[in-house]
Amino acid sequence: KDDSKYANLKLPETIKIKSQLWDTAGQERFRPLMKSYYRGASFAFIVYAINDRDSFEDVEYWVNDLEKYTFWHKVVLIGNKIDLEDQRMVSYDEGKELADEYGFDFVETSVLEGIGTAELMPSILIKTLKNHL
Repeated sequence: KDDSKYANLKLPETIKIKSQLWDTAGQERFRPLMKSYYRGASFAFIVYAINDRDSFEDVEYWVNDLEKYTFWHKVVLIGNKIDLEDQRMVSYDEGKELADEYGFDFVETSVLEGIGTAELMPSILIKTLKNHL
């Protein structure tokens, strides 16, 4: 299922921008549509689940797809589901090393528990805006 989200965020200095997030969970049926999703975007999150090795191995596919269709100003690699630490299949160091290899920022989060998520969007949006000003 497509869990797309739209939000208007009020950032410091009263800057308002529109953000749009698409959560396609890497599903095959959304892959042909991704090119149109990339158009006009200034940043991207590539998310894998720390308890799902296959999702981590799919990161390379998504990086190649991004490079094929657009120039990215900012990409963040996100290891999600840290609330499932006892089921971890991808270490923090593996995620960080891969992010460093591509020149991406890296964070681990738990969307379910709200760990590391509240500050993520405003932080990335501010960095992106500064790159454009």
